[in-house]
Amino acid sequence: LVQIATRGLAPRMYTGRLFISDPTASNSPQVMPVSLLISPPTPMNVQGWGGLPFGQTNVPAGLTNAIAVAGGTSHSIALKADGGVQAWGLNTGSQTNVPADLTNAVSVAGGFAYSLALRNDGTVIAWGTNTYGQTNTQASLTNAVAVAACSNSSVALRSDGTVFVWGDNTYAQTNVPPGLSNVVS
Repeated sequence: LVQIATRGLAPRMYTGRLFISDPTASNSPQVMPVSLLISPPTPMNVQGWGGLPFGQTNVPAGLTNAIAVAGGTSHSIALKADGGVQAWGLNTGSQTNVPADLTNAVSVAGGFAYSLALRNDGTVIAWGTNTYGQTNTQASLTNAVAVAACSNSSVALRSDGTVFVWGDNTYAQTNVPPGLSNVVS
């Protein structure tokens, strides 16, 4: 299984070389020509269900071009095919007030009364409740390829395999182990 991060690549055919290295093999590294077809995601309709009373299952009318969804504690977030973001549900911390200048999003995540979006340039945008600094994205956070939102702390995986965590550290959850590297997911 090969996972390839295609952040920011336009849908088209790409060609190049794949280098495969195995330190235990005598014929390593191997170089193979490859072709990679990047297809645009297929937009989907979003449906919500459940008995929670905060509106997070009440999908907004007209939301038909979603390519991904995420759930916060009491809100929901959709990533649109055009890179836009739409959120709905409980809004006590402004977690559904998507920033007007948020464009080119490739991923979304939701925490406890806050939301995250990853842009195709590797930057992270955060909004909503900031009690523990979970929406304080730092200038040093660049080259992100994935984001996750915990209750009150945020996580970003960088393209170099390192992890960046910020927000609530009550239980040492933002203390990334020294030397942690080569993380893929």
